Amino acid sequence: MDETWLEEFRNLAVSRGPCRTAVDLGANAGDWSAWMAEHFDRVLAVEPDPRAFGILMQRGLPKNVVVSNMAVAGKTGTVALHMRQSPLQSSLLTEHPVGIVGHPEPPVEKTIEVACFGLDDLLESEEKIDFVKVDIEGAEAVVFEAAEDPRWIDTRFLIEVHDTSEYVGKFLERIGFENLRMMRHPHPNAHPGHFWIYVDKGLPDEIDDAG
Repeated sequence: MDETWLEEFRNLAVSRGPCRTAVDLGANAGDWSAWMAEHFDRVLAVEPDPRAFGILMQRGLPKNVVVSNMAVAGKTGTVALHMRQSPLQSSLLTEHPVGIVGHPEPPVEKTIEVACFGLDDLLESEEKIDFVKVDIEGAEAVVFEAAEDPRWIDTRFLIEVHDTSEYVGKFLERIGFENLRMMRHPHPNAHPGHFWIYVDKGLPDEIDDAG
């Protein structure tokens, strides 16, 4: 799997609670989904970009993975997906930097409408969600600003943040999370606001805000 530098967070995700259902928001080609399938009973892989979704469907993921060609957004309905040359950079945002200082923002090549759901809606369709990985190219601001269900306190989260720490932080505070583990993106020229957060309700103080 790429992003091997996140191994510590993956270990936390599988060691700090039940491993029944995991959700991969922004599944792309399915690397994380395949890893989740090895450690969780059931996986929901969500990917809105039709190009990445095609790769996901052809990958031959295990039977415990359910694949969905949708986006997570502020609420259920439809939403505009702005597609860049690389599916890795498609986003609900019309402006979305690549996260590397000095690199130009990739232009939008095509905009399509895709079906979407709100984060809180997952708790209505899934009985137990133990872990959610979020890699949605800046749309975490849209998603977490609208999320309010207090039941998320029982879920472990791994969130990629693109200059959206204000919105993610307010969600964590609103739900009741107290401690977090943070790691800046390891690229030497990574944008200062580009990092990953791991959080769960029992995270001890001694690993708070490290990395």
